[in-house]
Amino acid sequence: MKISAVIITYNEAANITKCLDAAQQVADEIIIVDSFSKDKTKVICASYNVRFFERKFDGYGEQKNWGNAQATGDYILSLDADEVLSKKLIQSILAQKKQPTHKAFSFNRLTNFSGTWIRFAGWYPDKKVRLWQKEAATWIGKAVHEILEVKEAVKVGQLKGDLLHYSFDSVFDYLNRQNKYAKLSVIEQLKRGKTPQFLPSLLKGIYKFFLLYFFKLGFVHGYHGFVICLNGAGKYLINYAKYRQIEHAKTANISQVGLHSTIEKAEKYSFMNLFKIKFLVDEYRKNQIETIDFLNYKDLKLGGIAAFWVGVPNVVYSAKDEPKAGLFNDFLFSTVVTERI
Repeated sequence: MKISAVIITYNEAANITKCLDAAQQVADEIIIVDSFSKDKTKVICASYNVRFFERKFDGYGEQKNWGNAQATGDYILSLDADEVLSKKLIQSILAQKKQPTHKAFSFNRLTNFSGTWIRFAGWYPDKKVRLWQKEAATWIGKAVHEILEVKEAVKVGQLKGDLLHYSFDSVFDYLNRQNKYAKLSVIEQLKRGKTPQFLPSLLKGIYKFFLLYFFKLGFVHGYHGFVICLNGAGKYLINYAKYRQIEHAKTANISQVGLHSTIEKAEKYSFMNLFKIKFLVDEYRKNQIETIDFLNYKDLKLGGIAAFWVGVPNVVYSAKDEPKAGLFNDFLFSTVVTERI
């Protein structure tokens, strides 16, 4: 078995060293397909024995398939730059190199979330086919996550050891990335003729939280487990809000700075912020607002949430203050705010 490791990169200077250190122990050649990184990814790769290509990014599946086409090995080992072969997995692959038992192999992927290895909440084992005979499989491109399509006649073997996934450095990083996926996911749904609905989204979210947090033991991971389960449940409502943004953007043409007089009208509900937000939601729905520029954190907490839920496409925050870290603020600035000035 001659293995060609194929890795696509973009600004992966923080991860690529660990990935290459492990990959070079099993691969006969390493192919890097880079989307013109602006950090030191190219410099770091130059210190290894790799074949380095630069190519404009046109989708995950397309980029990986292009890299696979450059491979000279008879087996492809497909890795992301933030994935590292564990020692046990390296041993399993080396054993297969002597005498392959299958044309494709899967591994369990273990994800690290801000220093915590997540084994519950539905994240493990995250089985992935990542080693296969060159003609046995191909990547199918999707807007969010590409899918490896293995030919029907090909039997997949399971190798011992984990693929270590150093994915999220912080809660903000996690929520920010999920936010990007959410819009792409909604666009893909709309292309298939599916429209997110509020009530089904709410019910799915409630069910998913209880499933992940209690039945799949997400609570074992403490704060990180709670965030994972909450986001796993909340993604349905976030997708619904993203759908509202896409629809709202078709007709929106009004820009405003701050809350103007609407917050003054809402002060009669001062005993509970929830009622203020409800009032603002009703006010925003009456107007085709395209952009709201919030000048202070207090207004953003109320008006930003209302604007996000109504579907205001652009929620701008131009205050100079730096709000404290925390789950609510991480959500606010990763998912609600579309631009900071």
